[in-house]
Amino acid sequence: MSLEFFSSLLPDSGFYCIGLLNEQGGFRHRWFNDKAKAYNYALEMDRQNETVYYAQAGFHETTSRKGENAKYLRAFFLDVDCG
Repeated sequence: MSLEFFSSLLPDSGFYCIGLLNEQGGFRHRWFNDKAKAYNYALEMDRQNETVYYAQAGFHETTSRKGENAKYLRAFFLDVDCG
């Protein structure tokens, strides 16, 4: 994934969250206020064989990924269950 594509997924404002999957469950979060720094961190962690996730919201604070903390989104999400 290129920085250009990564940046196109995220809003222009807020804090960005990169999550690393813990082996025992849950995530370790790292917060950034710069898309390029978040991108570079995610790439480096992937190179180190970490399982990397990113939140697609820009957050108000670096306290949680809960919906009430999400300040900005660039996408519209729809969860459709079929069958």
